[in-house]
Amino acid sequence: MPEQLDLPARPEYLPVAAACVTQIIALAHHMPRLETLAYDIQLAVQEACANIVDNNIPVPSNKRRGRGLGLIRRTMDEVEYERQVGENKWRLVKNLERPPAHRWAALG
Repeated sequence: MPEQLDLPARPEYLPVAAACVTQIIALAHHMPRLETLAYDIQLAVQEACANIVDNNIPVPSNKRRGRGLGLIRRTMDEVEYERQVGENKWRLVKNLERPPAHRWAALG
């Protein structure tokens, strides 16, 4: 079952998101290159969360935006974004399934 995390769009919740993602990634200890995988996932989640927080704070119109979406798409397997009245929803998916067990052929 996929893990889901719903948090308010406020800056003080960014560390909460990071801590939750760290715990979820720890469950994938079987994955090769776990350190790189963990970094990529944390980066994508933090970028998505920061984007949501930024969209709730007025910013100058000359500020360049939108560069993080490409980064998120490069690091995750699936990315969905939906903006509704008063709500921003991101769905980030990184497949962390356990690789199939190695099966030995019977010798004889």
